[in-house]
Amino acid sequence: MELVVRETNRYGADKNSNWLDTNIPEMKRFIGLCLKMGQVRLPLLRDYWNTSRELTETPVAAPVMTRVRPGRRVYIDESLVPFRGRLLFRQYILSKRHRYGIKVFKLCSEGGYTCKIRVYAGKDCTRTGTVAETVVMDLMEEYLDQGRDLFVDNWYTGISLAQTLIKRSTNLVGTCRRNRKGLPLDVVRTKLKKGQRIARQNADGIVVSKWKDKRDIIMLSTIHDDGIGSSSSKPHMVEDYNNAKLFVDTSDQMASYSPFVRKTSKWYIRLFFHIVTQTIMVNAWKLCQDNVGKMRFNDFKRKIFVSLLSQDNPQLVELVFQLNPRGHVNLPSICKHAAQMSVIQMFPDIGNSPE
Repeated sequence: MELVVRETNRYGADKNSNWLDTNIPEMKRFIGLCLKMGQVRLPLLRDYWNTSRELTETPVAAPVMTRVRPGRRVYIDESLVPFRGRLLFRQYILSKRHRYGIKVFKLCSEGGYTCKIRVYAGKDCTRTGTVAETVVMDLMEEYLDQGRDLFVDNWYTGISLAQTLIKRSTNLVGTCRRNRKGLPLDVVRTKLKKGQRIARQNADGIVVSKWKDKRDIIMLSTIHDDGIGSSSSKPHMVEDYNNAKLFVDTSDQMASYSPFVRKTSKWYIRLFFHIVTQTIMVNAWKLCQDNVGKMRFNDFKRKIFVSLLSQDNPQLVELVFQLNPRGHVNLPSICKHAAQMSVIQMFPDIGNSPE
């Protein structure tokens, strides 16, 4: 079994740069799953991960292993759900667009898919480490010991977190504050000119580097050396960090195209609709892009709300397809009132019939 796992990992790494190494327990589950698939026949491969009872009484593959898994590289950052009502753990972040709101920590993979979120509800008296370390270990709980590369900003990065993740077979890359404990003093204090860099590596393989661009940039990495990237004069770790940061930026950008327009004084209602209409919507669109084909985000949203609106009354589909991009019904110019009457007839239960 060790030979099978070793050669599988070697072949996978040659064919796919984002390959995640497998292990003996996972390989045993995979073989068992293949044997079970031979006994339970389903039309399509993806049907084995379908949890609907229309196909089978018990899910075949979903309890054993997930079908769609995050890539090798993941990124943790925070987002702010806009909210100005009264709330004990409401946050004020000057750098954010809305400034006031509910802080949400997000674990995102390549393409902007949100793997996991955690709402910051104030100080936790039961935690043992720092807030940043607690957040990281909580979000990464299901993705540790799998050889992943975690990218974070300077609020999280530190020597102690890097050492903890190394023990769990997880790499760490991120910008670092100059006042963090354990940083090499010569790296922190050395004066550099633009384009110059200095780096040190400790016995655990943790590299701390400082590079001078417009300002000093201190980076920490457990997978990089101090080499320069091939496409620019930036160090490798800076290039990779900038690329990974796009994971959260893409998620936030796509979510901003589905703003929540309803005003509410209840924070949990605001948070619920943010998760459903923005985070989950972007995730669903991302999965559709990967498995079905390219589709504009607006077209995808239109298909979703058409499907939801027509659940109990298929006649509503006719009205939905009459909506213009602004959400209004296109009325004929020669007989406006007649068109309004036809719309009213499609909602017999609403009670808006003309008097």
